[in-house]
Amino acid sequence: MKGTVAVFGELDGRGVAAYLRDGTLDDLLIDPPDDRIRPGAIYRAKTGRLLKGLGGAMMETPDGPVFLRNAKGIGQGQTCLVQAISHAEPGKATPVTRKIVFKSRYCLATPDAPGLNLSREIRDEERRVQLRTLLDGLPDEAVGLVVRSSAADADDDTVREDVAATLSLARAITAEGADGAPELLLDGPDAATLGWREWEAPDVTDMSDTALAEHGVFDAIDRLRRPHEALSAGASMFVEPTRALVAVDVNTGPDTSPAAALK
Repeated sequence: MKGTVAVFGELDGRGVAAYLRDGTLDDLLIDPPDDRIRPGAIYRAKTGRLLKGLGGAMMETPDGPVFLRNAKGIGQGQTCLVQAISHAEPGKATPVTRKIVFKSRYCLATPDAPGLNLSREIRDEERRVQLRTLLDGLPDEAVGLVVRSSAADADDDTVREDVAATLSLARAITAEGADGAPELLLDGPDAATLGWREWEAPDVTDMSDTALAEHGVFDAIDRLRRPHEALSAGASMFVEPTRALVAVDVNTGPDTSPAAALK
């Protein structure tokens, strides 16, 4: 099928969001297991063991320990707001940061970083002026705003509503404060939410019970699990992850010329 399709469903009880471009899988998002912390989750966390050699600290949350890399100025037993920045590696705690950002389709709300800034990807000066005028007065001294490039071609009312809602959420969460018991204040986005936030608007959206199978997403996932991938003109490659890196071994097939290594 030509064009773009956003497909949503479940695989083994976990949410799946897939974006296909001209029938080829372009992006794939899968919810982590329920016992894993999602990137973007915001916690009030309590400082546990200080790791002075690393400059960080282990912190306690209701969903397990997390690791704060830069713990300068934090004492043992102190609580603060932190945000998960990525998935936890096997055997390690989820990494978190104190630099919290609230992200939506059209903006980033930045507590303790006041001001109104526009993405450099928005190059049309007339549109930049329009956006600044449209959003003037929404950010304040407590919560700043960064307008994403996706706002360049969006409807003004839609952008303003999205920005106002994101700023309101940021103010509500930060108002909870750092004082109190460890608590999950805002969960990270699931696969569907993340897809809607990051993808270009699709030509077609399919959320039916059979959508993943009908659009070949299950077959694409099976291919991703295999290390071997066929390339054009009889070439192929093996992609195999290790703990330190992802190894890519390319077989140029019948092309044995020196130039084949540069393709």
